[in-house]
Amino acid sequence: MTTIPEYDVSPVRAPRGVDGALLALRLALGLVFLLAGSKLILPGPFDLGPGRDALVASFTDPNTGWMAPWLVERITALHIPVGTFLLVQGLVEVTLAVGLIVGLATPRLGMMTAMMLVTFTIATPTGGPIRISRDIALAAAALMLAQLGGGHWSLDRWLVNLRSGLNRLVLGLGGVRRAIRSGGRDRSLLLIRLGMAYTLAASALFSGGIFDNPMNTSLPGPMLLIAAVLVASGLTSRYVMGAIAGWLLVVGVGSIAEHGLLVGLESAKREVALCVIAAVYAAIGPDRWSLPRPRRPRCREVSRLLLAYVDGDLPPDERRAIEWHLGDCPNCWDYLVTYRETVALGKELRDHDMPPEVYTRMEGLVRDRPAN
Repeated sequence: MTTIPEYDVSPVRAPRGVDGALLALRLALGLVFLLAGSKLILPGPFDLGPGRDALVASFTDPNTGWMAPWLVERITALHIPVGTFLLVQGLVEVTLAVGLIVGLATPRLGMMTAMMLVTFTIATPTGGPIRISRDIALAAAALMLAQLGGGHWSLDRWLVNLRSGLNRLVLGLGGVRRAIRSGGRDRSLLLIRLGMAYTLAASALFSGGIFDNPMNTSLPGPMLLIAAVLVASGLTSRYVMGAIAGWLLVVGVGSIAEHGLLVGLESAKREVALCVIAAVYAAIGPDRWSLPRPRRPRCREVSRLLLAYVDGDLPPDERRAIEWHLGDCPNCWDYLVTYRETVALGKELRDHDMPPEVYTRMEGLVRDRPAN
């Protein structure tokens, strides 16, 4: 009797590097919110003075602050002191940071993070979408987490393996199961690329005064604009993103060397996070709309190569392309799972003698089959 091969029947893993990329994004965004929230809770260590009055004054200044006058009026109309509002916001940001770092309900937290970052640009009194255009790029990375989840090294993935009613409720509310099945890696990488292009262009075209940031003060505007065009067009985007990651790493290290670890890291927290985001794209990109176009097989080709994929006979590049498709196509994912389950059931068969009547019928069918 023919021996059935020992196939791997475990669920398909994400393409090589994607789990690490999702972990890096969670840690980067978590660091941004942890530092920002800690500054609102304890402003002293961040050189904002011993009390909260200096913090409130720096945030509510109509020219250089971070809270528009209309927002301050709304808060005071509710009889809420601005200092108390900032304290609550800091607690929310720290809680959000902890959730991102451990990877709990990552799709929901990713969406909340993106919404908060966009809200920050709206609430800034002067040129918010331009002044803190980096938050737009961070929001794009948060949307990638909302789409793909926290990855293998997250609390969400650990909860998936548990079997309890509460566990299923948490996963449902957190959107984890939908994220595991939905795919969308190419769309997420495209969002990251366009968000980075917008940040580079805004930093290049607007500088001086409140529009100065570590990006446009460390590189000339024309160089930033050229990088923005290359990233937006997708031309050799992986290499450009890799160069951007290296440059932003130097910016972050320089800020820490100048101001010390805590203050320097807080001052350049967005640049450090953007460094990680650019490195993620360089590691697992490019997206399918970049130039030159990466290989992305169709469903028919995946179906044809599925046996070789399960057997492990595909070259590394072909296997990676198949896995990218499987991550983005729920139908092919289901087909692969069904295929592996069928193989697993076949492995459970035992060696038994064929009943004589069955053997006789099969022999007759073979004998009577037409020659062609």
